Amino acid sequence: MEVSGADVVTYIKDNAAAIVNERIVSINVLTKSNQSQNYLASEYKTKTVADVKNKVNEYQQKESAGNYINPTGSFACLVLRNENGMIMSVSFVQK
Repeated sequence: MEVSGADVVTYIKDNAAAIVNERIVSINVLTKSNQSQNYLASEYKTKTVADVKNKVNEYQQKESAGNYINPTGSFACLVLRNENGMIMSVSFVQK
């Protein structure tokens, strides 16, 4: 499916608890500048939901940063699920 950059930012923030609680193993964002940002459960399991949201906000402060998610950009989304239908990882790639 195709989503906007604003949707990507919202999705990460809305699912910050799922990352911290390891219900989602990873969320990966690849921007047009070929910069990749990973939100990995293994990195955030000792942190808080606010830590995840703060990281997203940090990247959104500088439009010139490689990890900046353009809110009007178009991203292809790929969701990988386990055999029980639970979301394991979500990838967003800017078109």
